[in-house]
Amino acid sequence: MRPKVNPLDPQKGQWGRLPSRNGWVLSAEVNEVDEDWYAIRLVVEPAPRSHKRLTGKVVFHLHDSFNDPVRSKKPLKNGKVMLDVWAYGAFTVGAMVEQDDTPLELDLSELEGAPKRFREQ
Repeated sequence: MRPKVNPLDPQKGQWGRLPSRNGWVLSAEVNEVDEDWYAIRLVVEPAPRSHKRLTGKVVFHLHDSFNDPVRSKKPLKNGKVMLDVWAYGAFTVGAMVEQDDTPLELDLSELEGAPKRFREQ
C-alpha cells in the first residue's frame, strides 16, 4: 500500500486518482436522506462507447470509518456493479475491477450535483 496522501481521507491518491480508466467508469449519486445524512449509490460500469462487459467482481474501498470498509460486489444482469451506502459527508472511494486489475478513484467532495453541505463535510 502506498503512503497516505491525506490521513483524514485514507483512499485519496491510492487508486490512481481517475474515475475512468481502461474502459471502466466509477460514478456516484448522492441524495440527502435527513439533515447531515446522505444515501450514496456507487456504480462501476463500462465507459460509453466501450465494448467491454463487466463479468467479475469489483472491490470497493471506502473510508476507514465504515464498518467493513472493503466490500466486494458482483455485476448485476445489466452489467453494472452497484453499492449503496449512507454517510454524513464526502470521502474518496477506491474501486478495483478484478477482471483486469483496473484501479478507479472518485473523490465525492468533487462530485458535481452532490449537495454542497455533503461535499464540504
